[in-house]
Amino acid sequence: MHRRMCLLGLVMIMGINAKAQVAGVKITFAKDTFLIGDYIQMHLSATYKDGDVLLPIYKDSFSGFEIIESNPPFVKESNGLKEKYQDITLIQFNAGQYNFSPAPFIYKNNNKLDTLYSNSFSVFVNTIVLDTTDIIKPVKGPIQIPYTWRELMPYLVGVALFLLIIGLLFYWYSKKNKSKAPIIITKQEAHEIALQQLRQLDAAKKWQSGDVKNYYLDLSEIIRDYIENRFLVLAKESTTQEIISSLTQIDEINQGQTKHLKELLELADLAKFAKMLPLPDENIKAMKLAFDFVAHTKPKKETTDEKNKEKI
Repeated sequence: MHRRMCLLGLVMIMGINAKAQVAGVKITFAKDTFLIGDYIQMHLSATYKDGDVLLPIYKDSFSGFEIIESNPPFVKESNGLKEKYQDITLIQFNAGQYNFSPAPFIYKNNNKLDTLYSNSFSVFVNTIVLDTTDIIKPVKGPIQIPYTWRELMPYLVGVALFLLIIGLLFYWYSKKNKSKAPIIITKQEAHEIALQQLRQLDAAKKWQSGDVKNYYLDLSEIIRDYIENRFLVLAKESTTQEIISSLTQIDEINQGQTKHLKELLELADLAKFAKMLPLPDENIKAMKLAFDFVAHTKPKKETTDEKNKEKI
């Protein structure tokens, strides 16, 4: 009997000591009356000196109320006391009076636990009062709100910028086309231009300085331009085989000339795409083949006798 009395006294002393360490736990609301659909602010708080107080944990709902937002607990200290608090936002769509029992808070100190209870509290959720004596009016249609200049300004600025860009592009395109006078290359001029470009390339001595690839790039481009301007064959975008096939159908070019042209273009292809380094003799021969092809395929000059025969 004496032992039981001692044990009971010890428990009472521990409970009194725990309560002495905690100033209070409570749950409050911003107000006690709300309308259905209103956001309801609930505030949990605990004030204590030592140890820690674990607040009640509510996840998705709280006694029939839906939780909209739950802020994490926050602790601040003042005058030797700690205050832990948490704000939770609730919502309720059913009217009525809601009474809540005291909520448990767990006090933890030196591996010892004690349960403390908050105050009991009530919340009233009211519905919207309707005047049943009033005449039922028809449903009104949507109200047309006129646009303001501030709302229209971004669209007007966007349209103006779009039209300005279109105008500038049209001006630039027109000016570019006007600045480029059409260049008409006749059959008579094609060989003269090609021979002049070949002389300039030969004088540049590109392969002699080690720039073999660009030497053949320029040489191939000159010959392809000449073929297009002289025979109206799309040579610049065609392969060597396609060019040779097209030229074999032209009576002004004989078999020997197409053979030499094929040799020239195939050597240029190897130097351009296969990274082959032709020998110096081959570089010299390629230039000679180009000169010979242009010279032997240029338009023939009409003699005086031929012009007189045409007049008769």
